[in-house]
Amino acid sequence: MLQLAPSGAPHEATLLNLSIKKASRLLGWKPKWDFATTIKRTVTWYDQVYHKAVTPLEITRSQIAEYQDLQSPWLSLKGMDTKVERD
Repeated sequence: MLQLAPSGAPHEATLLNLSIKKASRLLGWKPKWDFATTIKRTVTWYDQVYHKAVTPLEITRSQIAEYQDLQSPWLSLKGMDTKVERD
C-alpha cells in the first residue's frame, strides 16, 4: 500500500528499492567502499554540514572526487572547475 506524507505526496521511503545487482550484472561494477566506510563517510558528511565546517555542496563534491579517484583515474574531478556561483 502506498503511504502518503502529510503533504499528500507519496512517502519516498516506501518507493525506494536500492540494489547494485543490475550495475554488477550489466556493467561489471563493484563497490569500492564497504559498509563501514560508507557509514563513516555518511556520518562525516552530516557532521561537517551540521557544524557548518563546509557547505553541503563542498563536501559532496569532495567525497565524490575521493570516490572517483578509487574508481578510475579518468573519472576524477581533479583539475575541473567545480565552483558554484552564488547570487
